[in-house]
Amino acid sequence: MLVTPDYGLSDIWNFNYPLKNLLSESLKQGKIPLWTDMIGNGYPIMAEGQIGTFSPINWVIFGLFPMPQAFTAALIFVFITTLAGSYLLMRKIGLSKLLSLVSAVFASFSGYFIVQMTHLNLLQSFSFIPWAILFTEKLITEKWGRPVLWLGFILAQMILVGYPQTFINSVFILIIYSTCSNWNKRIQNLMKISAGAIIAILISAIQLIPLVELVKQSDTLSSASNQRYIHPLPIKNLLTIFYPFIFGNPANGTYSYHGKGWPIFWENLLYVGIIPVLTLIIYAIKRNRSGREKYSGSEKAVLAIFLVSLILALGKNTPAGLLFKIPPLSFTRIESRFLAFSNISLGLLAGLLLSKTLSGLSKNRRGVIVIAIIFLHIFQIVWTFRNYHLWGKDELWLSKPEFTKQLNSNSKIITTSQENLWTKADAYRGWEGKESFVRYSGKTLGPNSNMIFNIKQLGVYAQQYPQRFDIFRHFIYGSDSLGKNIRDVFGVTHIIDSSSGKIEVIENPGAMPDIWTSNRIYPVRDTGEALGRMASPDFIPGEVIWESKNMPNENEKIVVFNRSWYPGWKAYAGKRQIKVYPANINQQAVIVPSSVSLSEITLKYDPLSYKIGFAITLASITAWIALFLKTKPNSNEV
Repeated sequence: MLVTPDYGLSDIWNFNYPLKNLLSESLKQGKIPLWTDMIGNGYPIMAEGQIGTFSPINWVIFGLFPMPQAFTAALIFVFITTLAGSYLLMRKIGLSKLLSLVSAVFASFSGYFIVQMTHLNLLQSFSFIPWAILFTEKLITEKWGRPVLWLGFILAQMILVGYPQTFINSVFILIIYSTCSNWNKRIQNLMKISAGAIIAILISAIQLIPLVELVKQSDTLSSASNQRYIHPLPIKNLLTIFYPFIFGNPANGTYSYHGKGWPIFWENLLYVGIIPVLTLIIYAIKRNRSGREKYSGSEKAVLAIFLVSLILALGKNTPAGLLFKIPPLSFTRIESRFLAFSNISLGLLAGLLLSKTLSGLSKNRRGVIVIAIIFLHIFQIVWTFRNYHLWGKDELWLSKPEFTKQLNSNSKIITTSQENLWTKADAYRGWEGKESFVRYSGKTLGPNSNMIFNIKQLGVYAQQYPQRFDIFRHFIYGSDSLGKNIRDVFGVTHIIDSSSGKIEVIENPGAMPDIWTSNRIYPVRDTGEALGRMASPDFIPGEVIWESKNMPNENEKIVVFNRSWYPGWKAYAGKRQIKVYPANINQQAVIVPSSVSLSEITLKYDPLSYKIGFAITLASITAWIALFLKTKPNSNEV
């Protein structure tokens, strides 16, 4: 299995693999993973989105195949999807089958895609970019109808696989493409693309509405504004178009992360391969000698995608950085991810111009050269990145760490110092040839890798953090009274510490149970005051920090559940629904008569946002099918 580290934590081991493992287990049980208790004291995993709960591709791959084979199959399918979309796009533009194939190979099998293999949900969304361009090309040349419907369907998949940012970026890029391809119909094409975007939003409402709810519950909008301008492509990294490791290779420890801006290797790579670049250079030389040659509308449009996406990837390093202050680009977290469009369009452009370079040759000679180029490109990419990724044996990585024998089914952990231990294997020394050390540092059960082994973890690794969790998440590892009180209140039974370089299990005897009641109530006005109370020297775990004005009377009691407070949770005392209150900053609590036993109280996660989204998505898919059947197909429809 693929286990390549990232800087700090591993986006495959601590994020993508655990989420897909949960999805796989849930689908095989006929369940939808709306919520998980395995991380963050309870977390709305579906709403966060990157698990890709509602992607039809994920349903097939992770619903039918076992892990970790399903994860590998999903990665392979990314390249197949990108290849097929690029091929059909080039055929639509007018290239021959063989030249369309070489263009597709350039676009799909690139250095950028290779190094991004640790980010499955990103690659899955990127793989639909050629398809989106394909149906944009079709709607440019055809009337309203199926191309618009297909464009909406494809854009929806970008959202549903788990990375909505690609949808936003794609709409912007597709408008550029259609405008450059056919200036005279730019308004009509803009309306068609807008219609496709609306269709995508409606189809993916089942994901978007819960996501919007999570965004409202988090500090995402305010924190994103602080992050936004630290993630552009450094100008010097334009040189990676010629060689990916020109500034060093993180695998062997020669790449330095200590630089200005956003010096993360895999986010700043403009490397399609040396063969496509040589193809472009040869064409430029030939064109210079033979005189000016006109470009077709499609060629201009592909070139425009490359140039515009590259400028946008540079972010604040160009005047175009001002665009990221305007919605929807203002929601962009990492500008350099526009490089996905740059790399794909550069590969397509190389194929388009290769056809012009070989135009004077006979069909047989042209065929031999193209086949040779395809094999050379694949070989060159494989050879260049042969030692980049780290692979581990399934049975070694997926076996429970030895120290888990000290835990039980009721244990809840936090992991300290994992990032420091991991970084020693990654940023400073590289990971090439160090699989055993990377495995050792990775299997400290840091969030979210604990999910793989079905052990609860108070920490969480995600892009969206609900405010009530975000308030104290940075304090849970502290050695002061606040850190200890948080661990006690939220039921942390064991601390997994690796600060010494060895993994140690420290038992926490003060952990509160999952359900408890107390008559010690401390009323507060807001979460800030609640955090101050929890940091107070006289705070004792078991006290209920209470924000609501509703107080229990002498015949009632407060029952606290050690689970994150979040919209959508319902409580019942027998068959009677009762209100769920936030307590202790991020726990659920109810007020019940003193005579009600704890066993009579049940909690259920039944979010209205999911129900509304489901209804909109169901209605939209029904309407999509009806419109699809009603419209007549074009004679050359893909």
